[in-house]
Amino acid sequence: MNDDLELLLYRIFYGSLIFYYNNEKYILKSPTIPIKYEAQLLYNNIINDEKYNDWIREENLENLLIFLSLWTKDTK
Repeated sequence: MNDDLELLLYRIFYGSLIFYYNNEKYILKSPTIPIKYEAQLLYNNIINDEKYNDWIREENLENLLIFLSLWTKDTK
C-alpha cells in the first residue's frame, strides 16, 4: 500500500499524469490557472446565454413525447 500511496503523491506533486498507450508514452498535463479561468468565463457566458431559452423541462417531457406520437402512456 505504501508504494501506491507514494506513486499517487508523486503524481500529485508533478501535476501531470504519465500513461502509456500502444507502447507510446503520453503526459497529460493539468491546465494552468489562466486556462481554468478562461474556461470558467466561457462556461458562465454559456450558462447566462442559455438560461432564458425555452428548454424542455423534465416534467413536460412525457406529455411532449406523447403529443409527438413518440411515446404512449403504456410505454415503460
